[in-house]
Amino acid sequence: MRRFLRAELVLPTGVLALMIIWVYCLPAIASSALPMTVAIRTGPQTQTTTGYISCLGARAIIKRRYEPIVHVTAAAALGVSRSRFALPYHVIGSETGSVEIDPLDSQLPTYTGRFASWVSDSSDRRGFFAHADTFTIVAKGSDGSTLIFNETLHMAMDAEGNITTTFDGPTCQGLSARAR
Repeated sequence: MRRFLRAELVLPTGVLALMIIWVYCLPAIASSALPMTVAIRTGPQTQTTTGYISCLGARAIIKRRYEPIVHVTAAAALGVSRSRFALPYHVIGSETGSVEIDPLDSQLPTYTGRFASWVSDSSDRRGFFAHADTFTIVAKGSDGSTLIFNETLHMAMDAEGNITTTFDGPTCQGLSARAR
């Protein structure tokens, strides 16, 4: 049997948000006699940052409008040491929305389009930890070019904190000759 709790919170995005949610939700879930799933929908968000766009080889102002949702599922207290963060849990988060990319180099085109992000973190009773992350942008350039960026990241860690598996595969495609 599962119990569900819905909470409306405004939180930062990405892996940091998942860690905040993990720390926020797990103590309540651990004290429960039953496994529990918590769904957190933050509502529409807007984020403007400056970052390096590897597909363009340039820094840019990046504006994202999106609506994230995160699900946290954890087993009831099973006698494991919560101080070692070994409580079995699974976190899934996603964001979808629009993106505007405005390179600081005025010679490069601006891009507008859509993005999607998905992240998953999990742990088992033995302390094994796994993380997976995907991120995709498809945007049209002011010069008619198309920017397509994909990244897939996987990481696994054993109970002693040793990284046992890692993979990070960013790819860029579809740029005009001017933007490369």
